Order: sequence, then C-alpha cells, then structure tokens
Amino acid sequence: MGPRRTRGHAGRRWPRRHRTGDTTRARPAPSRPDRYRRGVHVTGDANQRSFASAVTSLARARAWSMERARDAGAPKRVVDTVQLAMSEAFTNAVRHAPGAPTIDVRAVHRDREVTFEVHDGAATAPQRQSGRAGLPGGHGLHILDAVTSAWGWRPERGGGKVVWFTIRW
Repeated sequence: MGPRRTRGHAGRRWPRRHRTGDTTRARPAPSRPDRYRRGVHVTGDANQRSFASAVTSLARARAWSMERARDAGAPKRVVDTVQLAMSEAFTNAVRHAPGAPTIDVRAVHRDREVTFEVHDGAATAPQRQSGRAGLPGGHGLHILDAVTSAWGWRPERGGGKVVWFTIRW
C-alpha cells in the first residue's frame, strides 16, 4: 500500500508527490506559471487583470473586482454593487467585442471610491437600448446609470475602448 493521501485545500491531494511512490520528493512546479491558468493573466500590477473574452470568465472577473473593492475598504453594500456593475460591463464587453482574445480590467482606488475600467477590442460606442421593457437584454447601461456614482467610456489609441464606472461610499 502506498503513502496515505489526505485532502488539502480546495479538494487537492496534499502533499503533492510523484506517482512513483517516492514520498521524499515533492512534485515539481507546473510548467506554466499559475498566473496563466484558467483564462486569467495577472500583470505586474495587482490592480489589473486580463480575462479570456468569454462568458465563462464572468464569475472570475466579478470575484476579482469584489476583492479589489473589499481591499479598498468598501462596505458590503458597495461590494455587492461592484458585483452587479462589473457583471454588466464585462458582459457587454464579451457580447460587443467578438474576436477579442482578452478583456482587461483595471481597478483604481481613491479616498472612499473605487473605479473599474473594462478594456475591450470594439471601437463602437456603447448605446442604450430603449423601449425594451419586459424583454431580456439591452438593460446594461441603464443598470450602470442606476447603481454607479458615475460611468462613461473613451476610445483607446490602439483600437477598442474603455468602459469605466465609479462607485463612492
């Protein structure tokens, strides 16, 4: 019978050992740095991340933005608002910038406010949909209006645009 294996953090087997049964040698580090896993690329700045341009990255983008808001000292109601606003901004970026490999998200904290910038590859300006009451879709910019302190957009020099929103507390 081989070495006893126990469950560690997040259901991983711990300690990680080679399958040869040698319990004295730990498993070597993965060939890819952890920062490239699961569609997330961490830049040198802890307040900026690149996510894969896919709906499957939405949960990671929301969790990351909520963590930035908590780090900034935002109360729970503000963190919840950040979650909703990021959901709308990130979903719009995925939906309206097809073909872009990544969506870059940046967080900037100032005294009692946090601003998030969502960079995508589409150069077209965000447009509000009107007359869609009761229909799904087309409500993202109305939601940003309702829950954020301010929001806007600007074109990027190399193409694409940045949609930003600020939440104050």
